[in-house]
Amino acid sequence: MARGSAPILFLLIAAMAGLPACGAREARVHDQGAKPGETGTIMMKPRHRTNRAFRPGPAILPSSELREWLDGLEQNGGPRPLLRLPVVIEFAAPHRLSIARAWIGGPGAEPAPGSIRLRLDDSGMGIPLAEAALRECPGDAPSCALWLEGHWGPLVSPAPPYGEQGDDNPAFAVLAVHGPVKNDGRGRALRAWIRIDN
Repeated sequence: MARGSAPILFLLIAAMAGLPACGAREARVHDQGAKPGETGTIMMKPRHRTNRAFRPGPAILPSSELREWLDGLEQNGGPRPLLRLPVVIEFAAPHRLSIARAWIGGPGAEPAPGSIRLRLDDSGMGIPLAEAALRECPGDAPSCALWLEGHWGPLVSPAPPYGEQGDDNPAFAVLAVHGPVKNDGRGRALRAWIRIDN
């Protein structure tokens, strides 16, 4: 037998026996629905997976300190950091098909005094923000508080006029909706969050 044919012969035997070849990223595992002695094949997950981890930023009140921190992020130069902010979205009546106004805050019908009102830019999302928000907001509630992930400032300039029309409120470029803001019952202050690897 030729010296170089041994590996090829091994691969042929392995294929005929149904064994994974060397280096293949799969494993033989027991299938809970299989009969005793049977096995199933699954693909192994990659060893290194990206996980977006965030660290706490300032509390949302007093709003002056939060606004100063947010504006400072935009002026640092370089890539803008990824943020998670608690934002109250108020739908336009009567059918909740668009967003009438938005502000940084927690659950509640009206913005607290001094709350930062926003223009929400959803041009970086795959679907309209109003549609994504409807999936998270209960029943026919006129407003709800959601965790929104994105960048401070518009995605591109000028920003779409989501929010109160004709205002000069700061823009927030929304990239994802991360569910409702919930009251944990411990009285902890809501705060902004910033991605760690920024």
